[in-house]
Amino acid sequence: MRRSAGLLAESFLLRPGRKIHESRPDDWKLDQSFKDKAWASLYLIAKDFSRGEFPPNFTDQQETYRREAQYLESIPGAAVNETLEREMRKPFWPSDAPWLSGLGQYLKSFLFLLRYLSQADVPPSSKLLELGCGSGWMAEFLALYGYTVVATSLASAELELARRRVAALDVKGCGAKLKILAAAMETVSRDTASEVPFDAVYVHEALHHAFDWKAAAGEAYRVLRPGGYFFICQEPNAAHTYICYRSAKILQTHEIGFHKSELVQGLKDVGFSEVTVLLPKVNNFISPFWIRARK
Repeated sequence: MRRSAGLLAESFLLRPGRKIHESRPDDWKLDQSFKDKAWASLYLIAKDFSRGEFPPNFTDQQETYRREAQYLESIPGAAVNETLEREMRKPFWPSDAPWLSGLGQYLKSFLFLLRYLSQADVPPSSKLLELGCGSGWMAEFLALYGYTVVATSLASAELELARRRVAALDVKGCGAKLKILAAAMETVSRDTASEVPFDAVYVHEALHHAFDWKAAAGEAYRVLRPGGYFFICQEPNAAHTYICYRSAKILQTHEIGFHKSELVQGLKDVGFSEVTVLLPKVNNFISPFWIRARK
């Protein structure tokens, strides 16, 4: 199969993708053209599969941490100050149709999480932990809504942005409770020891960046109170491994999609007694997952 993939990569069938990739090897966005990205990704997947490099296999934990921690400061062709400013504005990213992408999608995720917290009887004033908080926008929103939130990240640039949100809340004087801590998902029980237990733990669009997502799920289990919930929010389905392969390779980030069965079984393996797939209702390889697991 590898030999066939190599022949396919060099054949006329994938010649358009090869030309696009080789002419713009560091352009991870390709001007947001879906057609160009699809062609270039198909070529690169076939080429790397022939070499035994696809699907990607991450074996060096510290190197994975280093790359994820430096992501915001090492995007090809992007000024660091502009990248950080954009992250600070998240989720208020402008677009021609904000209700369809950017702001619309993020606000939808926030409202989904509020609904699922309410359904699980985790009301405002409960204590939440966020894994992989990024710039901290979701944690900020939840703190403003009335939750006590501890948000974590292993990236110093993200931690600095998130702490600015804490400072802004302090200036507003609205009594919102938000704390930012440095922690990798796989060691969060150690790094939040003074804050446990939590009523709920959530991870939004970040579990697929973890070096070992099962270890991260185990950590979530450890820091929860008995009967507490772990929410997996907007995590990519299996197709993500293919769709984002080229951009992940250029940016050197961890971009792996999940299969529903592996997520459900992995959560059960670390001890969760009730695992409920909230979305997608019908199994597919495209829609992102929303899953609730109870300790």
